[in-house]
Amino acid sequence: MPAAHDAVAILGGAFDPPHAGHLHLVRAALADFPIDEIRVVPNGDPRHRGVCAPWNERLAMCEMAFAGIDRVKVRRDEAPGRPRFSIDTLRAMKDENPGGALIFIVGADAFAELESWREWPALFSLAHFAVAPRDESPPLPPALAAFCANRFCENPSMLSRGSGKVLKWKVSAPSVSATALRRRLAGAGKGGVGGVGGGEFISREVLEYACERALYAC
Repeated sequence: MPAAHDAVAILGGAFDPPHAGHLHLVRAALADFPIDEIRVVPNGDPRHRGVCAPWNERLAMCEMAFAGIDRVKVRRDEAPGRPRFSIDTLRAMKDENPGGALIFIVGADAFAELESWREWPALFSLAHFAVAPRDESPPLPPALAAFCANRFCENPSMLSRGSGKVLKWKVSAPSVSATALRRRLAGAGKGGVGGVGGGEFISREVLEYACERALYAC
């Protein structure tokens, strides 16, 4: 049985590829939130965006990118093989640790689309949300804004127990476009690490792995 934790944070996403923006969020969460660990969960079937690299390759890149950072666990909760939504992942994690709080990290752009997620109101009974700002994030739809009106907070310590809060997370992260990174990697081709550029946004190990396998030549 997995060890019980007082609180854990969850960062899901395509990680296609994992980049400096993801690493910054993870380190900021470890510094800001009252958590025992942060779980990185590559989506098996991201319904809100297309992906290029297969799940097993994105998982491997995540394991490389986050290696060596204490209290970070790369998880396989959303491995392909059956439909898996955020509500399913949060329920499974809550079952693992019923007494601990879950903090679900999302970007402001994704949070603005929350009404399109399966069983979205039930998410608040399972976890808190930590909403990271995005450039030119859209305003919340009126119904979602009304639903969250009494849930907003600005102090991360309020996420240490319970569920249902929405933290307006004051975190700054480097502006990294995964789409632009994929274009550079696609242009480099197999073995073309030297011509990719963008080393400031992606680790050398991940860069070499993606180019060697031509993951973005699609």
